[in-house]
Amino acid sequence: MKYIITFILVLSFGWMTATQEAAAETNPQKIGILYHGQSDTYTKIKKWSLTSDKADKLYHLYESQGFQVSKITETELKSLSELRKYDAIVFPYTVMMNVKERENVKLYIQDGGGAIFAFGTARNESAHMDTVLKNDRTPLIYDTLTWIWEWDNLTEVFASRFIDDVQLTNFTVKNTSNKHPILTNTYKELGKISLSFTNTRPAGDWVEVIEPWNKAISPLLTYTNYSATDKPNTVKKGSTGAAYAVEYGKGRMVYSGFKMYDHITGGNLKSWDKTTGDQDGQVFLKHSLNWVTEPHTTEVKRTYNVSLTQSNVSAYQRANDFVVYSTVTAENKGNVPARGTVHIEVLDSNEKTIATSQKIYIPGLSPDKSSYRIRNEKFQLSLPKKLANGTYTIRAIFTEGRKDQTGIAEQIPVVASTKTFKKTSASNYAIIGEVPFFPDVSKSNAAYQDMLSLYKLGVIKGSKGKFYPTGTLSRVQATEMILRSLGINASASATMNVSDMKKGDYGYAVLATGIRYGIIEPQNGKINAFQPMKRDVMAKAIVNGFKLQGITEHKFKDISPTHPYYKEINTLYTRGITTGFTIDNTYRPNNTVTRQQFASFINRALH
Repeated sequence: MKYIITFILVLSFGWMTATQEAAAETNPQKIGILYHGQSDTYTKIKKWSLTSDKADKLYHLYESQGFQVSKITETELKSLSELRKYDAIVFPYTVMMNVKERENVKLYIQDGGGAIFAFGTARNESAHMDTVLKNDRTPLIYDTLTWIWEWDNLTEVFASRFIDDVQLTNFTVKNTSNKHPILTNTYKELGKISLSFTNTRPAGDWVEVIEPWNKAISPLLTYTNYSATDKPNTVKKGSTGAAYAVEYGKGRMVYSGFKMYDHITGGNLKSWDKTTGDQDGQVFLKHSLNWVTEPHTTEVKRTYNVSLTQSNVSAYQRANDFVVYSTVTAENKGNVPARGTVHIEVLDSNEKTIATSQKIYIPGLSPDKSSYRIRNEKFQLSLPKKLANGTYTIRAIFTEGRKDQTGIAEQIPVVASTKTFKKTSASNYAIIGEVPFFPDVSKSNAAYQDMLSLYKLGVIKGSKGKFYPTGTLSRVQATEMILRSLGINASASATMNVSDMKKGDYGYAVLATGIRYGIIEPQNGKINAFQPMKRDVMAKAIVNGFKLQGITEHKFKDISPTHPYYKEINTLYTRGITTGFTIDNTYRPNNTVTRQQFASFINRALH
C-alpha cells in the first residue's frame, strides 16, 4: 500500500517533496518555535509583516517534517528551566528580546541546547523608541565604537562581530565548499551537489553581515552575486557568509543572515514572489535542526580572560599638587567579548582610597586578533600638594558591565593591576614599584593566580602580612569576600534576627548585609559567624551572590535531589566553578573550605 501511495503522489506532484517524505516518520526531538509578542509590536509600528507570520511558516514547515513542535512565548524565555524542556528553539526574526531573555538563551545554548536563528535576532531598537516600547535600553551598533554589540550579551554565542545591515538587489546565495554535515545531508536528500537562493524583487532586501572570530563557526552559504548594494565594501561576492553553523559551549546553532523563510513554503504561507530556493531551503532547515539536536560530545568552552596592565607610571611633586600618571592597557585574551569601565584609584597605607579617576567606558574588547582586542587609556590624578610621605598603591580596575546598567549583576570588578609609589622628602619624584604579595603563597600553588588576582582587586586582605592559604575560612570571612568581589560595602543599617550576635559586634554588618543579598542565612536562629564555611553552604553563597544559573545532567554520588543545596551545587558544576572530587565523583558537602579553595571559586565566578 505504501508504494501505491508513493506512486500516486509522484504522479500528482511530479516527485515527493522532502518535507512530505520526512513527515512519514516522526522526529522525537521537541522543538519550540518562538512567537515573540514584543517583536510583533515592533513590526506593527514599522508597518512590516508580523514576526508571528514568519513563525507560523517555520512552525508548519517543521511540523510537516515530523518534528514535535510547540509554540513558545516570552514566558518561556524568562525561565532557563523552561527552555531546557526543548531540544532546540527556533527564533524567526526575533528583534526585541530584552537582556534577561537573551541571557537565558545564551545559557540554554551553552548548557547544550540547540537553536536556529532565522535573521535579525536579539536587536533591541527600543533604545530609540522608548515612548512606544518600554524595554531595557540596549545600546545599538551606532551607539558603540567597535561594532560588536548589536546582539548585546548574546553576541558571544554567534562567535562573531556584527558588521552591518546591508541592502542587496538582485542577489544570489549559494553553498560554500564546506563539507559540513548539514550541507552533505541536504545534498544527499535533494539528490544534487549545490544549493541556490535568489531574490529578484525590485526593492531587493536587507541582509545581515557578520565577521567570525574563531573556527567554532563554519560558513555554509555565501552571497555569490548581486546587482547593487548600499555598502559595496561590506559584502564581498563569493566570500561574505550568508549562513553559518556555530558551536558554543555544549550547544549548537545555525544562523541565517538573509530571510530564508521568505524563500520557502510552510503551511498556508507560500514563498515570496521573485524568490527561489523553496525546496533547497526546506531541506537545509530540516538538516540544520537535525544537526543542532543530534547527540554530540564536543564542547567549545567559554573562556573569559581580560588582562589589565599599567605602564608609563610616574608620580611627582608639581607647583600646586602631587600628580600621578598611568597608562592602563585592557586586553582580551579569552574567546568571548568583554566590555566595561576602566579607572584608577590611589590608596594610602591603610588601604583607604584617597583619589579616584573618572571611569572610561570600553564598549567592546573583541576576542579575535583585531585592533579591537586591546584598549589603551591614559590617566592623570591630582593629589594634594602636601601629600604625606609614605608608600601608596595605584590600583587600575576593569569593571565588567553595560554602560546603561548599574545593578550588581551587571557591574562587577573582574580584574585589577597594581603599582606602588613611594614619596619621600629627598626627591620630587616618587619611586615606582610593585605591590608585594603574600610570602606564604608559592607560585607553584595551583590557586596562585586566583589569589593574586583577588589580592590586586582588594578582595582578599590577609592577616599580619600573610594569607594562610590552607587555613579554614569562617562564614563571616567568606561572606565578606563575596561582598568585596561584588563591590558591595557592608551596610551599617542592615539588621538580622539571630541569637548569637548583636548590632555592633565584629562582623555583624557584614553578615547582615550578606543576608540581605541571599549570600548567607541563619542556622536554627544563629548566624554562626566564626564557624567554618562548608562546601554545601558555599555553593548557595556563590550562586546567590553572583546570580548564577545553570542546569546539568551531572550527578554527584553524595548529592541527592533531596539535598537542600542540590540546585546550587549543580549550578556551580554547570558554570565550571567546581568539578567536585573527580577521583570518586563526589562533592563532599560537609567538608570545610580552605582560604585558597574559596579564592579559586570566587575568581572563577567573577569570570
